[in-house]
Amino acid sequence: MSKIVNRTLDFFEMFAAQKSPLSMTQMVKLLGIPMSSCFDVVQALEQRGYLYQLTERGSYYPTHRLIDVAQSIASFDPIVQQFESPLQALCDEYRVSAWIGKVKDLAVVYLLVCNSDHPLSYKVSVGDSSRSLYATSSGKALLGLLPGAQLKQALSTITFSPLTPKTILSKQQLLKDIQHSIQRGWFLNQEESVEDACAVSLTFRWNAADYVLTAAGSVKQMDRILPKLILSCQRTIEQFTA
Repeated sequence: MSKIVNRTLDFFEMFAAQKSPLSMTQMVKLLGIPMSSCFDVVQALEQRGYLYQLTERGSYYPTHRLIDVAQSIASFDPIVQQFESPLQALCDEYRVSAWIGKVKDLAVVYLLVCNSDHPLSYKVSVGDSSRSLYATSSGKALLGLLPGAQLKQALSTITFSPLTPKTILSKQQLLKDIQHSIQRGWFLNQEESVEDACAVSLTFRWNAADYVLTAAGSVKQMDRILPKLILSCQRTIEQFTA
């Protein structure tokens, strides 16, 4: 992976986390990089208009140029254009958080997220990926897409760890869960990764790639709406792929 690309992204994420102007010395300390490397990135970002210095020899802070560029990119994102309205409708109707992730190797990367305003809602962020293959509905959904030999290989790489008292902890139990989920057409995480959180995932194919639609909420909330929610998710996917 490119060190300079990662380092540049680290700069923006650092400012997002610190939420304040930073001196060169502070940046070096926070990022754990040499002063010369920090200077190179700061100089490049300042010259391109992404960073400005508050006072001479003072602290730095990002300009709004990154927002302008991001908004321009987001406005023409095919995922957003195709899926945002139906996904938001699903989120609003059931007061659940819902997101779409793209399958990439053995991970599901979240590309579009609609977080619920429900006080007990489960929230994720764009750019996040499935926490595990064995304890999340999206991870199980990914495994359910794999043909036999690839599924066997993927299962052999998993190290099981109890995230909650309900976490699946054996390959045999996980395989049984996946096979049952394939038959019924959806994958469930019932407090297996986070206590009092329930998530359901369904897979679909779009533009020759595999995607996962996930909806999540509290266990009590999901128990009341799960059959209707699954049906709505299936209808939403039909809209996507029609």
